[in-house]
Amino acid sequence: MSETQCANLVMSVDEAARALQISRNTAFSRIHDGSLPAIRLGRRLLVPRRSIDEMLNVKPTPTAQG
Repeated sequence: MSETQCANLVMSVDEAARALQISRNTAFSRIHDGSLPAIRLGRRLLVPRRSIDEMLNVKPTPTAQG
């Protein structure tokens, strides 16, 4: 898996908020109440892209193998 593909597996809370068209504060509130899954890596909170896709019922786009 390339570095680009790995980077696409997660997004910051700000990126997730933009993707969901909600405010940053709402995103943090949803993470806190458990309705938006997130993982903590050190001091960073990251939202798995798959969880956003599942919330929006978006089929993941295939990535190039190589």
